[in-house]
Amino acid sequence: MRTLLLALPLLTFLSCEKSKTDAAPTAPKKVKDDTAGKAEVEFFGTWSAGEVKAAKYIFVAQAEPCTPVPEKPTRYGEEKLAAPGPLFSEFYIPQGTVGHTCVYGLDETGKVVSAAGSTQNPMTFKGEGEVIFGKLDYALKAP
Repeated sequence: MRTLLLALPLLTFLSCEKSKTDAAPTAPKKVKDDTAGKAEVEFFGTWSAGEVKAAKYIFVAQAEPCTPVPEKPTRYGEEKLAAPGPLFSEFYIPQGTVGHTCVYGLDETGKVVSAAGSTQNPMTFKGEGEVIFGKLDYALKAP
Protein backbone atom coordinates (compact mmCIF):
# COMPACT_ATOMS: atom_id res chain seq x y z
CA MET A 1 0.00 0.00 0.00
CA ARG A 2 2.80 2.36 0.93
CA THR A 3 4.40 1.77 -2.51
CA LEU A 4 1.10 2.65 -4.15
CA LEU A 5 0.89 5.92 -2.20
CA LEU A 6 4.41 6.87 -3.28
CA ALA A 7 3.76 5.91 -6.89
CA LEU A 8 0.50 7.88 -7.19
CA PRO A 9 2.15 11.36 -7.24
CA LEU A 10 4.71 10.11 -9.74
CA LEU A 11 2.00 8.76 -12.05
CA THR A 12 0.08 12.04 -11.76
CA PHE A 13 3.20 14.00 -12.68
CA LEU A 14 3.94 11.80 -15.67
CA SER A 15 0.38 12.06 -16.95
CA CYS A 16 0.58 15.87 -16.73
CA GLU A 17 3.78 15.91 -18.71
CA LYS A 18 2.22 13.70 -21.37
CA SER A 19 -0.73 16.05 -21.77
CA LYS A 20 1.69 18.89 -22.54
CA THR A 21 3.25 16.92 -25.38
CA ASP A 22 -0.20 16.01 -26.73
CA ALA A 23 -1.05 19.69 -27.12
CA ALA A 24 -1.35 21.15 -30.61
CA PRO A 25 2.07 21.76 -32.13
CA THR A 26 3.25 25.33 -32.07
CA ALA A 27 4.00 27.17 -35.28
CA PRO A 28 7.62 26.85 -36.38
CA LYS A 29 9.84 29.79 -35.68
CA LYS A 30 10.13 32.10 -38.62
CA VAL A 31 13.45 31.73 -40.37
CA LYS A 32 15.08 35.04 -41.14
CA ASP A 33 14.64 35.86 -44.82
CA ASP A 34 18.15 36.03 -46.30
CA THR A 35 16.93 38.57 -48.87
CA ALA A 36 15.79 41.08 -46.21
CA GLY A 37 17.37 44.46 -46.79
CA LYS A 38 18.46 43.49 -50.28
CA ALA A 39 17.37 44.71 -53.68
CA GLU A 40 16.32 42.12 -56.26
CA VAL A 41 18.34 43.41 -59.20
CA GLU A 42 17.84 42.15 -62.76
CA PHE A 43 20.22 42.82 -65.61
CA PHE A 44 19.29 42.63 -69.32
CA GLY A 45 21.47 43.22 -72.33
CA THR A 46 23.87 41.66 -74.79
CA TRP A 47 27.51 40.70 -74.85
CA SER A 48 30.10 39.82 -77.46
CA ALA A 49 33.35 37.95 -76.90
CA GLY A 50 35.55 40.19 -79.04
CA GLU A 51 38.79 39.03 -80.61
CA VAL A 52 40.44 37.65 -77.47
CA LYS A 53 39.27 34.07 -76.99
CA ALA A 54 38.62 32.82 -73.48
CA ALA A 55 37.89 29.44 -71.89
CA LYS A 56 34.84 30.81 -70.06
CA TYR A 57 32.94 34.05 -69.56
CA ILE A 58 31.32 35.46 -66.45
CA PHE A 59 29.00 38.33 -65.65
CA VAL A 60 29.59 40.01 -62.28
CA ALA A 61 28.30 42.80 -60.08
CA GLN A 62 31.09 44.13 -57.89
CA ALA A 63 32.14 47.15 -55.85
CA GLU A 64 35.22 48.00 -57.92
CA PRO A 65 35.38 49.29 -61.50
CA CYS A 66 35.85 46.58 -64.14
CA THR A 67 39.23 47.84 -65.33
CA PRO A 68 41.92 47.80 -64.27
CA VAL A 69 40.89 44.31 -63.16
CA PRO A 70 40.90 44.26 -59.34
CA GLU A 71 43.03 41.57 -57.68
CA LYS A 72 40.50 40.85 -54.92
CA PRO A 73 37.11 42.20 -55.99
CA THR A 74 34.14 42.58 -53.67
CA ARG A 75 31.53 40.60 -55.60
CA TYR A 76 27.79 40.99 -55.06
CA GLY A 77 26.99 38.31 -57.62
CA GLU A 78 28.62 36.21 -60.33
CA GLU A 79 27.16 34.06 -63.08
CA LYS A 80 28.71 31.99 -65.84
CA LEU A 81 27.69 33.02 -69.35
CA ALA A 82 27.02 30.64 -72.22
CA ALA A 83 27.31 31.71 -75.86
CA PRO A 84 27.66 35.40 -76.78
CA GLY A 85 24.36 37.14 -77.36
CA PRO A 86 21.56 37.91 -74.90
CA LEU A 87 22.41 38.48 -71.26
CA PHE A 88 20.10 38.06 -68.27
CA SER A 89 21.14 37.79 -64.67
CA GLU A 90 19.63 38.43 -61.26
CA PHE A 91 21.33 39.04 -57.92
CA TYR A 92 20.17 40.09 -54.44
CA ILE A 93 22.35 43.03 -53.46
CA PRO A 94 22.25 45.10 -50.26
CA GLN A 95 19.93 48.10 -50.71
CA GLY A 96 21.72 51.30 -51.69
CA THR A 97 24.95 49.60 -52.70
CA VAL A 98 26.90 51.34 -55.46
CA GLY A 99 28.73 49.01 -57.82
CA HIS A 100 29.75 48.06 -61.32
CA THR A 101 28.68 45.33 -63.70
CA CYS A 102 31.29 43.61 -65.83
CA VAL A 103 31.76 40.75 -68.23
CA TYR A 104 35.08 38.95 -67.97
CA GLY A 105 36.69 36.38 -70.24
CA LEU A 106 38.86 33.91 -68.30
CA ASP A 107 41.57 31.53 -69.47
CA GLU A 108 41.86 27.92 -68.26
CA THR A 109 43.59 29.03 -65.04
CA GLY A 110 40.94 31.66 -64.20
CA LYS A 111 43.06 34.65 -65.22
CA VAL A 112 41.12 37.51 -66.83
CA VAL A 113 42.07 37.80 -70.51
CA SER A 114 39.27 40.14 -71.64
CA ALA A 115 36.94 42.58 -69.92
CA ALA A 116 34.05 44.94 -70.50
CA GLY A 117 32.10 47.28 -68.26
CA SER A 118 28.72 48.91 -68.68
CA THR A 119 28.36 52.51 -69.79
CA GLN A 120 25.82 52.76 -66.93
CA ASN A 121 28.55 52.12 -64.32
CA PRO A 122 28.58 52.95 -61.46
CA MET A 123 25.04 51.80 -60.63
CA THR A 124 23.06 52.22 -57.41
CA PHE A 125 21.26 49.01 -56.51
CA LYS A 126 18.20 50.32 -54.72
CA GLY A 127 14.45 50.07 -55.05
CA GLU A 128 11.24 48.22 -54.26
CA GLY A 129 10.29 45.05 -56.08
CA GLU A 130 12.52 44.21 -59.02
CA VAL A 131 15.21 46.77 -59.80
CA ILE A 132 15.93 46.52 -63.52
CA PHE A 133 18.97 47.64 -65.48
CA GLY A 134 18.34 47.10 -69.18
CA LYS A 135 19.97 47.85 -72.50
CA LEU A 136 23.35 46.82 -71.16
CA ASP A 137 25.91 46.09 -73.87
CA TYR A 138 29.31 44.52 -73.28
CA ALA A 139 32.00 44.16 -75.96
CA LEU A 140 35.02 42.44 -74.45
CA LYS A 141 38.56 43.65 -75.08
CA ALA A 142 41.96 42.80 -73.63
CA PRO A 143 42.26 44.55 -70.24
